Amino acid sequence: MIIAESGFSKFKYFLSDINRSSIGILKLPTYFAAPRNSPTNDAAPYCLQDFVKIQLPEREYTVEYELLSNRAVRGNDLKFLLIDGEKILASANVYILKKIRWEIDVNNQRYNLVKRSNCFKMRFDIFQNGQKIGHIHDVTGFTFWKQTFEIDLPSEILSAVQVFVFFLCINATFR
Repeated sequence: MIIAESGFSKFKYFLSDINRSSIGILKLPTYFAAPRNSPTNDAAPYCLQDFVKIQLPEREYTVEYELLSNRAVRGNDLKFLLIDGEKILASANVYILKKIRWEIDVNNQRYNLVKRSNCFKMRFDIFQNGQKIGHIHDVTGFTFWKQTFEIDLPSEILSAVQVFVFFLCINATFR
């Protein structure tokens, strides 16, 4: 289990294990990143090309995204990628049309992310083959300046991938 905490800023999440020992940081960019398959990528200065970063003791990972569709009215379908150097560790397709759904692919294993949030708490469940295998939810008490989240996914899923799934939840809830 991983615990993620944010302070006043919602752009940095401190990651720890169940014993509250630090294991890394999740950093979100403060402005919109351009998709990988965007024609404007070459025109944007390098200093404006910021990515989501997952910093763990063993290495640093980045999260990038691509457009899967181009719908002006209803929103675009997206593909998020967890990248380790040049290797893609995991991907997530986000389908917007009608009802938003998330399909996560890790080493040819398919997972579905289901939003269970209400007005006050963030809660997502993760399913594989129709069976619930874990959850990510807000365990914060009553406070506005600090949030704490519990990432409870199976241990066979790499910690970088668990943080990637947490990013998907944060992105879906707060952006």
